Amino acid sequence: MRPIDAALQLAARQHGAIQTRQARDLGVSCSVIDRLVRQGHWRRVHDGVSIIHACLPRETEARAVRPSLLLTRLTAALLAVGPDAFVAGESAAHLWRLQGLPRWRWADPVHVIIPPHGASRTTRGVVQHTWEITREEMVVHQGLQVTAPGRTLRDTVLRVDRQCAVSLMDSALNRSLVRVGELEGLEAANRNRRGSRRTRSWWGQADPRAESTFETRVRLICTDGGLPPDELQHPFFTPSGAFAGRVDMYWRSRRLAIECDGREPHRRPEVLANDRRRQNALALVQPRIHLVRLTWEDLRLPEYILDCVRLTPTLDADQGD
Repeated sequence: MRPIDAALQLAARQHGAIQTRQARDLGVSCSVIDRLVRQGHWRRVHDGVSIIHACLPRETEARAVRPSLLLTRLTAALLAVGPDAFVAGESAAHLWRLQGLPRWRWADPVHVIIPPHGASRTTRGVVQHTWEITREEMVVHQGLQVTAPGRTLRDTVLRVDRQCAVSLMDSALNRSLVRVGELEGLEAANRNRRGSRRTRSWWGQADPRAESTFETRVRLICTDGGLPPDELQHPFFTPSGAFAGRVDMYWRSRRLAIECDGREPHRRPEVLANDRRRQNALALVQPRIHLVRLTWEDLRLPEYILDCVRLTPTLDADQGD
């Protein structure tokens, strides 16, 4: 096999990233590497680490490309820092696909945990942390060394605002990456860390029923305004008992249902059509339900969201569902 083909195979196994040392060990000379970089076939992303464009996904399907490029970016960072590094913090949250953080971008710094005194030099685009960590808090996921979901929450919650933190917790719970019974221990393990006092009460606000960061943020607005929903993911049934649909949030005493239409999925034509069918089905079996649909832009108007609940009249006790 030609050295360049061997390098391509290795890079493909490493999500498109390769160390200069690895390429040279396979017989690819420095002059060949320099030529490939000049020609745009390879791209140096760190000192001694390149990505090979032929190994990267084609941008024909954006939904597939973004996670793949995340793996490439994280792999390149680990190759640059060294074998003892683990992806951590916000970068680990993205790798676990937790919802709540701003959308990942290639230019975002990569956060890693390294052993104390483990880094000999700084690496541009990589933030190296020397947080104390146990072996049980480190795992391999999608071929990369990364902090376990619970540890990822512990580290990231300390670095973000409340809405983002609770969204991350909700997402981890909803996807069964963390159990509700573990949250108290995670909060306790964070005590004495910088930011732990500010975040202590947030751990008790998580709910595994939330299916998106949008739902989490609306719930927090309503709860802070003294109007928490009675139920999340409330189901409705036909008179014969058949399942008719469910709503994101429900206030029983007001017969008020709120649906949170997110930034992207609910704007696709096929999803919009499905949403309308669900709404029509709900109206047929529960004609007295007040249904409010919110969009992501409504988060800028918390009083509007509260008014949607506050101005819906309550029912007498014998009128509730």
